[in-house]
Amino acid sequence: MASLAEDKRELSRERTKAALESAMARSRTEGRAKGFIKDTISKLLAMRSVYKDMDKTPAQILKVCN
Repeated sequence: MASLAEDKRELSRERTKAALESAMARSRTEGRAKGFIKDTISKLLAMRSVYKDMDKTPAQILKVCN
């Protein structure tokens, strides 16, 4: 029984290592995203104000978004 569990654990390690190497090859990082940068936060806040103000024209919305 112990050798069976050992084999399964080793197979799991190999698969995890292969998945991490594959992700690194595709320039992916592991773990959670670190969050928004300041520029993104300012854009999100601007979008929220546009969403709440229903009187804006499409041209004004586009100006805020870009």
